[in-house]
Amino acid sequence: GNCPSDNSNPLVVNAPQTINMPESELCIGETMTLLPSSGGTWTVVYDTVATVVGALVTAVGEGLTAFNYVDANGCASTTSAQLQVNPRPNVNINVDNVCVGLTSQANPTTGGSWISNDPDIATINNNGLITALSPGTTTFVYTSSLTTCSSNPTETFTVEPGPIISYSGDSTLCIGETA
Repeated sequence: GNCPSDNSNPLVVNAPQTINMPESELCIGETMTLLPSSGGTWTVVYDTVATVVGALVTAVGEGLTAFNYVDANGCASTTSAQLQVNPRPNVNINVDNVCVGLTSQANPTTGGSWISNDPDIATINNNGLITALSPGTTTFVYTSSLTTCSSNPTETFTVEPGPIISYSGDSTLCIGETA
Protein backbone atom coordinates (compact mmCIF):
# COMPACT_ATOMS: atom_id res chain seq x y z
CA GLY A 1 0.00 0.00 0.00
CA ASN A 2 -0.21 3.55 0.63
CA CYS A 3 1.69 3.58 3.93
CA PRO A 4 4.51 6.11 4.01
CA SER A 5 7.98 4.90 4.94
CA ASP A 6 10.43 6.78 7.15
CA ASN A 7 14.10 6.36 6.26
CA SER A 8 15.29 9.23 8.47
CA ASN A 9 16.60 6.81 11.16
CA PRO A 10 18.38 3.99 9.31
CA LEU A 11 19.07 0.84 11.28
CA VAL A 12 22.75 0.26 12.04
CA VAL A 13 23.78 -3.34 12.68
CA ASN A 14 27.08 -3.72 14.51
CA ALA A 15 28.96 -6.99 14.20
CA PRO A 16 30.25 -8.51 17.44
CA GLN A 17 33.86 -7.64 18.22
CA THR A 18 36.45 -10.27 17.32
CA ILE A 19 37.96 -11.37 20.61
CA ASN A 20 41.06 -13.37 21.42
CA MET A 21 42.20 -15.35 24.43
CA PRO A 22 45.96 -15.75 23.78
CA GLU A 23 46.49 -18.64 26.21
CA SER A 24 44.35 -21.74 26.71
CA GLU A 25 46.14 -22.82 29.92
CA LEU A 26 47.58 -20.89 32.86
CA CYS A 27 49.00 -21.89 36.21
CA ILE A 28 47.57 -20.42 39.39
CA GLY A 29 49.11 -16.98 39.84
CA GLU A 30 49.90 -16.41 36.16
CA THR A 31 48.34 -13.63 34.06
CA MET A 32 47.44 -12.88 30.45
CA THR A 33 45.80 -10.00 28.59
CA LEU A 34 42.62 -10.61 26.60
CA LEU A 35 42.16 -8.88 23.24
CA PRO A 36 40.85 -6.33 22.61
CA SER A 37 42.42 -4.81 25.68
CA SER A 38 40.29 -1.65 25.53
CA GLY A 39 37.03 -0.30 24.12
CA GLY A 40 34.67 -2.56 26.06
CA THR A 41 34.10 -4.58 29.20
CA TRP A 42 35.37 -8.08 29.98
CA THR A 43 33.73 -10.41 32.50
CA VAL A 44 34.65 -13.92 33.61
CA VAL A 45 32.18 -16.81 33.86
CA TYR A 46 33.74 -18.46 36.96
CA ASP A 47 35.54 -16.02 39.25
CA THR A 48 36.79 -18.85 41.48
CA VAL A 49 39.01 -19.93 38.55
CA ALA A 50 40.15 -16.55 37.20
CA THR A 51 39.59 -12.86 37.76
CA VAL A 52 39.58 -10.15 35.10
CA VAL A 53 40.35 -6.47 35.68
CA GLY A 54 40.14 -4.47 32.47
CA ALA A 55 41.54 -7.10 30.11
CA LEU A 56 44.09 -8.53 32.57
CA VAL A 57 43.25 -12.10 33.61
CA THR A 58 44.74 -13.62 36.77
CA ALA A 59 44.45 -17.38 37.33
CA VAL A 60 43.28 -17.90 40.93
CA GLY A 61 41.95 -21.47 41.22
CA GLU A 62 42.04 -24.83 39.49
CA GLY A 63 39.35 -25.41 36.84
CA LEU A 64 37.83 -24.19 33.56
CA THR A 65 36.28 -20.82 32.72
CA ALA A 66 35.40 -18.60 29.76
CA PHE A 67 35.13 -14.85 29.24
CA ASN A 68 32.47 -12.48 27.90
CA TYR A 69 33.09 -9.14 26.20
CA VAL A 70 30.66 -6.29 25.57
CA ASP A 71 31.93 -3.60 23.20
CA ALA A 72 31.13 0.13 23.31
CA ASN A 73 28.07 -0.46 21.07
CA GLY A 74 26.63 -3.01 23.51
CA CYS A 75 27.42 -5.98 21.28
CA ALA A 76 28.36 -9.07 23.25
CA SER A 77 30.89 -11.75 22.40
CA THR A 78 31.88 -14.89 24.27
CA THR A 79 35.17 -16.72 23.98
CA SER A 80 34.62 -20.07 22.32
CA ALA A 81 37.68 -21.57 23.99
CA GLN A 82 37.84 -22.18 27.70
CA LEU A 83 40.75 -21.32 29.95
CA GLN A 84 42.19 -24.26 31.90
CA VAL A 85 43.83 -23.19 35.17
CA ASN A 86 46.25 -25.73 36.62
CA PRO A 87 47.56 -25.89 40.19
CA ARG A 88 51.18 -25.28 41.09
CA PRO A 89 52.95 -28.46 42.22
CA ASN A 90 53.29 -29.05 45.95
CA VAL A 91 56.91 -29.53 46.99
CA ASN A 92 58.86 -30.23 50.15
CA ILE A 93 62.33 -31.12 51.39
CA ASN A 94 62.77 -34.00 53.85
CA VAL A 95 65.73 -32.39 55.72
CA ASP A 96 66.37 -28.72 55.02
CA ASN A 97 69.63 -28.24 56.96
CA VAL A 98 72.69 -30.42 56.19
CA CYS A 99 76.48 -30.17 56.22
CA VAL A 100 78.70 -29.79 53.14
CA GLY A 101 79.04 -33.10 51.32
CA LEU A 102 75.76 -34.59 52.56
CA THR A 103 72.50 -35.09 50.68
CA SER A 104 68.80 -34.59 51.24
CA GLN A 105 65.65 -35.46 49.30
CA ALA A 106 63.06 -33.15 47.76
CA ASN A 107 59.61 -34.29 46.67
CA PRO A 108 58.14 -35.02 44.16
CA THR A 109 60.75 -37.40 42.79
CA THR A 110 59.16 -38.02 39.35
CA GLY A 111 57.06 -36.28 36.72
CA GLY A 112 59.08 -33.13 36.17
CA SER A 113 62.34 -31.30 36.58
CA TRP A 114 64.09 -29.46 39.42
CA ILE A 115 66.41 -26.45 39.43
CA SER A 116 68.51 -24.94 42.20
CA ASN A 117 68.35 -21.18 42.63
CA ASP A 118 72.03 -21.28 43.71
CA PRO A 119 73.81 -24.36 42.33
CA ASP A 120 77.08 -23.21 43.95
CA ILE A 121 75.46 -23.92 47.35
CA ALA A 122 73.52 -27.09 46.47
CA THR A 123 72.53 -28.96 43.32
CA ILE A 124 69.40 -30.99 42.73
CA ASN A 125 68.73 -33.68 40.12
CA ASN A 126 65.37 -34.46 38.51
CA ASN A 127 64.79 -37.23 41.07
CA GLY A 128 64.91 -34.56 43.81
CA LEU A 129 68.30 -35.62 45.21
CA ILE A 130 69.98 -32.56 46.75
CA THR A 131 73.77 -32.45 47.17
CA ALA A 132 75.20 -29.85 49.57
CA LEU A 133 78.32 -28.24 48.05
CA SER A 134 79.26 -25.16 50.07
CA PRO A 135 77.97 -23.20 53.09
CA GLY A 136 75.00 -20.94 52.44
CA THR A 137 71.30 -21.05 51.61
CA THR A 138 69.28 -21.71 48.48
CA THR A 139 65.82 -22.76 47.34
CA PHE A 140 64.61 -25.10 44.61
CA VAL A 141 61.82 -24.95 42.03
CA TYR A 142 60.05 -27.93 40.47
CA THR A 143 58.29 -27.84 37.07
CA SER A 144 55.64 -30.44 36.24
CA SER A 145 56.05 -32.13 32.84
CA LEU A 146 52.28 -32.65 32.64
CA THR A 147 51.05 -29.08 33.25
CA THR A 148 54.31 -27.11 32.76
CA CYS A 149 53.42 -25.31 36.01
CA SER A 150 56.30 -24.45 38.32
CA SER A 151 56.12 -24.69 42.08
CA ASN A 152 56.70 -21.79 44.37
CA PRO A 153 60.28 -21.96 45.71
CA THR A 154 60.84 -24.57 48.41
CA GLU A 155 61.54 -23.61 51.97
CA THR A 156 65.10 -22.35 52.44
CA PHE A 157 67.72 -25.08 52.27
CA THR A 158 70.73 -24.39 54.50
CA VAL A 159 74.18 -25.89 54.00
CA GLU A 160 76.39 -25.76 57.10
CA PRO A 161 80.16 -26.05 56.98
CA GLY A 162 81.43 -29.47 57.95
CA PRO A 163 82.85 -29.96 61.44
CA ILE A 164 86.35 -28.61 62.03
CA ILE A 165 88.56 -31.14 63.79
CA SER A 166 91.67 -29.95 65.55
CA TYR A 167 94.29 -32.04 67.29
CA SER A 168 97.19 -30.75 69.35
CA GLY A 169 98.94 -33.97 70.43
CA ASP A 170 101.77 -35.96 68.93
CA SER A 171 101.71 -36.05 65.17
CA THR A 172 102.86 -39.67 65.12
CA LEU A 173 101.20 -42.54 66.98
CA CYS A 174 101.96 -46.23 66.94
CA ILE A 175 99.33 -48.94 66.83
CA GLY A 176 97.93 -49.41 70.31
CA GLU A 177 98.98 -45.93 71.56
CA THR A 178 96.51 -43.24 72.56
CA ALA A 179 96.92 -39.52 72.37
